[in-house]
Amino acid sequence: MTTTNALGGTPVLTYFPAKYLGLGEILRLFFADAGIPHEEAPTNKDEWPALKKQLIESGANPIGTVPIVKIGDKVYHQTMPTVKYFSKKIQKYVPASIEDEYFLDQILDIISDWRSHARVLWGQDEAAKQTYKAETIPKFINAFDTFLGRHADGPFLLGKDIMYADFPLYQILADNGIRKGGELAGILGEHPRLKAFAEAVENRPPIKAHLAGRE
Repeated sequence: MTTTNALGGTPVLTYFPAKYLGLGEILRLFFADAGIPHEEAPTNKDEWPALKKQLIESGANPIGTVPIVKIGDKVYHQTMPTVKYFSKKIQKYVPASIEDEYFLDQILDIISDWRSHARVLWGQDEAAKQTYKAETIPKFINAFDTFLGRHADGPFLLGKDIMYADFPLYQILADNGIRKGGELAGILGEHPRLKAFAEAVENRPPIKAHLAGRE
């Protein structure tokens, strides 16, 4: 059975035009690495109010957020559980033990915490932005460097094999300008485990091709 058939059809991703940032890109990285062809059905600021209303009123996504993934008549929302669910459907990127699954879910929860702090970057409070860069980012960087050290054979969260939580971890680095020549790329020089992790993700052939195609 192909991965597309395992999911029940071709995924259609809806997200904002911030094509290479944010939660939508987590799903693109997952689809690329898994070899799952997908389609894009982007929304924009003019279309979004009507789409949000439709999602809420139809019950397809009562919280009214994107990204969403449609497969046939099913709508999947909330990125972290969606990536995990798809991983289980295709029987890939999933650990063998419940203990390891718990560890990965801890990582997903902490990534969500980091994203909630990052909202200051879209505001007007310049002091809050500077505090975020000087204090919040280093706090999370140090934490994830420690988590990666729990499996010294690396480079991924559970060692040599990439798992569903590795895609969101990579993307939160990219979203914060810590990869690919971003403003804070130099911070990883102080964290060799995290640097090795990011490079290992980027050097996976399908992801390398995906990243090259977006430059």
